[in-house]
Amino acid sequence: MSKLSEEQLDLIFSALSDRTRRSILKKVQVQECSVKDLVENYDMSFQAVAKHLNVLEKAHLINKRKSGRHYYSSLNEKQLTQALNWISKQYDFWNSSFSSLDEFLNAQDDDTK
Repeated sequence: MSKLSEEQLDLIFSALSDRTRRSILKKVQVQECSVKDLVENYDMSFQAVAKHLNVLEKAHLINKRKSGRHYYSSLNEKQLTQALNWISKQYDFWNSSFSSLDEFLNAQDDDTK
């Protein structure tokens, strides 16, 4: 699994910051959806949904394929997994740092008694 660049992380987290895009990801996680299918689920225009899909595609969070005149989107689980791995590493680092700080502060407290 390749390491995500800082630019790619920015694109992913920016894409995930929007409620509609997170909702779209939930839908395409369950099944591949056409733009028309997605438009029917939201109170917005075809163009607005297409813009959300373009943001998700630029972040590589969805896969797009064309069949005839229709485009279909599905979740790119690999990209989401890589982002989750990055978050997990950050969590582990900070959790370890806070544990070390806690041990240090407890030792300092014991020394003052």
